[in-house]
Amino acid sequence: MVAAGAGLAAEPFSLYALLLIQPITGLERPLFRGAPFEWFIWQVPALRNDAIRHIFVEAHEYGANALLALIGLHAGPALSYRLILRDGVLHRMLPWGVAASWIA
Repeated sequence: MVAAGAGLAAEPFSLYALLLIQPITGLERPLFRGAPFEWFIWQVPALRNDAIRHIFVEAHEYGANALLALIGLHAGPALSYRLILRDGVLHRMLPWGVAASWIA
């Protein structure tokens, strides 16, 4: 039971970590394409390293798949509370008040 609770507690942190990591791994496209580019006020020199580029592409792909899985794991229980259990948990999470007639 403790392991399941720890997994549930780690899921939002994993989701936020992937949301931070995905743009970083997505930087490989402009960074390693072999042409200089401007980033705000800086001129970034041309970099060309196919081995590093391949690592970033793979990390970005795995991160995207993991992100989709975590979004499903996050939304699935919320939808089951609304559609199956109908206990109003989803409505209690809303920042504004909801009439009780909406819950049923």
